[in-house]
Amino acid sequence: MTRIRIDLNSLRGDGLTRARRRNADGELKQGNIVTAYEPEDGISMPAFVELAEEGSPYVLLRVNRAAAAVDITPDVYLALQAVLAGHATTNPAFFQSSGAANDAAGAWEAEDEGQHERIASLAARRMSA
Repeated sequence: MTRIRIDLNSLRGDGLTRARRRNADGELKQGNIVTAYEPEDGISMPAFVELAEEGSPYVLLRVNRAAAAVDITPDVYLALQAVLAGHATTNPAFFQSSGAANDAAGAWEAEDEGQHERIASLAARRMSA
């Protein structure tokens, strides 16, 4: 799914959010669903491409702000999935009751080289508790 960086303050009077086309990592076509992310707040949410005129440097998005969640980039998601996948086979209740994902959320906000190690460490500590 295409991701596009937005500024939550770019909300227009009609409820649409204006975003620069160059801030997307893929194709933007009118009618598509994309992931809008706000790096300053570390959140992402689904968005509907309302208007994407050919040649325009901007697109208009209908952003579902109510669905905002901690932004997880694809590489972080895959790393966390790999860490948790092994534990799910031995303790399926882990995902229902532990809150490991919430504990790991704090590590996702730091975007440096140790990011994946901190996620694995937080998940491992929760699993051993």
